[in-house]
Amino acid sequence: MIIVPSGRSIIRLKSTYADLLSGRIRDRNSSPKEVTDALMATGFELGRAIAEILPIESSPIVTPMGDSIDAVTFPESWNLVVTTKQDSNTLGYALRCAIGNAYLGFIDFGRYRGQDVLSAPVREISFPAVLPPIQNVIVGKTVLATGCTAISLVRYALEKTGADKLIVATAFYSIEAIGELRSEFPNVTVVCVGNPDRLDENGMLRPGVGLIERRVA
Repeated sequence: MIIVPSGRSIIRLKSTYADLLSGRIRDRNSSPKEVTDALMATGFELGRAIAEILPIESSPIVTPMGDSIDAVTFPESWNLVVTTKQDSNTLGYALRCAIGNAYLGFIDFGRYRGQDVLSAPVREISFPAVLPPIQNVIVGKTVLATGCTAISLVRYALEKTGADKLIVATAFYSIEAIGELRSEFPNVTVVCVGNPDRLDENGMLRPGVGLIERRVA
């Protein structure tokens, strides 16, 4: 995995493996299981990249064999991964596992998309009943077309936690969406895969992945 800085606070993943996963997700002939598995693997790749930019420390641990060693660990801090309901079992789950010290929550905006999400009622919010102080909010969105859904996710997450650091992770995105996010949240760090798609007049990515929630198992 190669992490490529792409301007201020934008990190792109470039690797043959990431390209393989992207192609599998884009291919309309991929089965729902193949798409789901590739999304999970992409989430782990994004999580690995995020782990590289979070603070780490060396701490003593004891192995099952009773030996004491120094290991690389995260400081005593907590992360919250927030996704849409559709992304929670794939990208969200993988991000939570890869990053560690993390809780997972989702927000469901129902059928609303694009600009409509910014003023849409929330159908469902699922967060842990009790959260410790959260240092890092990681918003995961498989498809970042206009950026409006991600902006709404960030607003809810920051209102819930007051976290110090904000990261948005995405697999398929447009330059316009990144611009909207950075305009709304200047301190955001965006971690993404490969090159951007173009945004068409209907607010869909091209070549895109279609409606990803209809393509998973």
